Amino acid sequence: MLDDLALKYDTDKSSKGHWYTRYYTQIFGPVREQIGSVLELGVSSGASVRMWKDFFPNALIYGLDINEVVGDYGPRVAFLRCDQADEESLLGAFADAKLEIVVDDASHDQEKTLDSLKYLFPLLQPGGWYVIEDMDTGTFPRKFANWMELYRSAQSIQFFMDRGDGSWIIFIQKKK
Repeated sequence: MLDDLALKYDTDKSSKGHWYTRYYTQIFGPVREQIGSVLELGVSSGASVRMWKDFFPNALIYGLDINEVVGDYGPRVAFLRCDQADEESLLGAFADAKLEIVVDDASHDQEKTLDSLKYLFPLLQPGGWYVIEDMDTGTFPRKFANWMELYRSAQSIQFFMDRGDGSWIIFIQKKK
């Protein structure tokens, strides 16, 4: 179902792109109707926001991008324009959002990705998930290994490699 939505909305998460939908389906498919909030960093044209809105029928969908997102996305969707590493804006916007899933598909700049993780992971609900897309296999794992505090607060960390370009998608679940 999720891959069909990704193809419908033409996201790179589909089987014609990175094929991340198979991992999202595996982890979130069984609980998709219970999810109440999803934040995606880096929404670009908004295609994946439409996909998430259809896949998580009861969730508020938040989109964040450094550029303005235009279009009518209907109820349950809100956008914030800011840099993914802007701590003040992130904390101000999402401190009370009760985030259950955060998907980082923003700049793919490793320093900014780690900053977003540092600011937003503590805001996740217990048992919530933080997902990082498109991380290269070269330097990220070494930098990530330095985040021992994250390891202590994570229930599980799962790494999956893209089928074509060698980038990773990382799922981090916060302890319940």
